[in-house]
Amino acid sequence: MKIYGSGLIRLVVQPEGEGASLWTISEVDECIEIDSELMNCFKDTTLKNDTVTGDGFPMLKPGTTTIACAGNVQRIEVIPRWQCL
Repeated sequence: MKIYGSGLIRLVVQPEGEGASLWTISEVDECIEIDSELMNCFKDTTLKNDTVTGDGFPMLKPGTTTIACAGNVQRIEVIPRWQCL
């Protein structure tokens, strides 16, 4: 997930029928990428794990998931990693 914005951003991810998970991201400068598979947050090649607090890492499950942000956010990109079994 890549979030474009600046300053303090709050991210809420809520799968349908489940409780919401909340993250607080501070000091965003243009964008931050949250990589749930690698369990890292970064901008370009700079780690930003120390600027993110919350419930683990966002995981999108099958079905409907609501993603909401508060703060100075221009856009969010969700970058899928499809897997077939």
